[in-house]
Amino acid sequence: GCGINRHAWLRKRPWLHLADNGVWIRPVCEDGQWRAHIEWTLENGGSEDFSGKLEAEVTGPQGEAVCRFTLEASAAAFATVRMRAVCPIDGPALWDTEAPNLYTLHTTLVSPAGADRQATRFGLRQTRFDAREGFFLNGKPLKLLGVCNHLDHAGIGATIPRDLWRYRVQLLKGMGCNAYRCSHNPPPPELLDVCDELGVLVMDENRSFSTAGSAMHLLRSMVRRDRNHPCVILYSLFNEEPMQGTPKGRRIAQRQRAEVRKLD
Repeated sequence: GCGINRHAWLRKRPWLHLADNGVWIRPVCEDGQWRAHIEWTLENGGSEDFSGKLEAEVTGPQGEAVCRFTLEASAAAFATVRMRAVCPIDGPALWDTEAPNLYTLHTTLVSPAGADRQATRFGLRQTRFDAREGFFLNGKPLKLLGVCNHLDHAGIGATIPRDLWRYRVQLLKGMGCNAYRCSHNPPPPELLDVCDELGVLVMDENRSFSTAGSAMHLLRSMVRRDRNHPCVILYSLFNEEPMQGTPKGRRIAQRQRAEVRKLD
């Protein structure tokens, strides 16, 4: 109800390009070894087939190269394809609330259609919820000391620049907060970037409590957009919903939960 309150970008890119929210990095620790499982979604928006190369490099918190690889890429006319790779990470610098270490995946897709580039940040961290013992971050118990923040800010309204998001989150962290609930809509990307950088845990909020096609599309797009952020540890399915506690509400929540778990 407050008009356009976020950046609106016109993107110019070649026919063969990285899809919107088409880079997914899933860091896992298996047998003591950290690996980043990477998936790229490529789209060919043109009427002819294209082939090229996908070049990728992962850099660490200090800018050091962690791994590099080049993959052959091709897509038929108007097709969408997925490509995958695994990057082993030795001597990992974990992300947590006190040391929010960030890695970056640099992707370049080159073909006769042109070049498409994207930098995607991520963090190495493990989360676990226990019904008796609470929340664990990287194997250590952590109390979630959080706030429920609405989008608007005094004197400005809902159009909040990045520097003000940083100021706001720094104030909250100075008060002892380590967690932030996005009330009552998916947050602007700039807020999640700031929480990644400052080490603040986030509950990412979906506000559309429905299994209609448009509502599920919004839920999926939120998860795809935000799943690389190490700060995001929870997805909220709905809030202040009259159907909560009813059989119908339970069925809707189960369907939405299954969709979220499919994507993250």
